[in-house]
Parts: sequence; structure tokens; C-alpha cells
Amino acid sequence: MNPYLNSIEVIGNLGKKPTLSYLNSATAVARLSIAVNEKYIDKLTGKEKENTQWFTALVYGALAELACDYLNAGDSVFIRGAMRWRAYLHGNERRETWEIYADKLIMLSPKKD
Repeated sequence: MNPYLNSIEVIGNLGKKPTLSYLNSATAVARLSIAVNEKYIDKLTGKEKENTQWFTALVYGALAELACDYLNAGDSVFIRGAMRWRAYLHGNERRETWEIYADKLIMLSPKKD
């Protein structure tokens, strides 16, 4: 048995509508940008502050198409998956990023107007 685990669960709000693309194998891929807001009390001032962490999640297959059909900016979602690191070229510049390869996506609530 492997004693290691690569798993992450995130609950947050979509920063924008998911984008849909297709791999060469015709597999659908949705890219989601998720904001997780954490509130805390600043020890120096005693005032409440908020910190936002941004996550990129990739969803594949039929779930990717559903995500793009039904999810919009501001919607609250639950994502579960594995963190993956990748490097890529943007023009001539090498960039690196962490992404969540999601195996579960649940819409918790639509954006509140």
C-alpha cells in the first residue's frame, strides 16, 4: 500500500465563467478559476481582514461540458482532486503553475444577486 496521498478539496466562488477546450483526443476540458476567501483578525490592529487564495481546476469529459453549460462567475462550488505541477512556454518565457485535476465538482449555490 502506498503511504502517500495527493488530495485537495476546495470550496470557493468562481472568478469567471469556466472556459471549455478539447484535447486532440476530443476529450472536453473545462478550466475553472476559484477564489477562496479566508477571514482573520489582524493581531496588530484587532481588525478583521480578508485574504483571497486563487486556485485553477481542470475538469474533464462530460463533467467539463456540464460545468461550462451551467456554471457562471460568482457561483459557489466544491472541487476535489489532485494537485499537479506543470511547466509551459508563454511566448519565449518558461512559466510554472499548480493546477487541481478535479475528479469531483459540485455546484453549491448560484451567485447571489
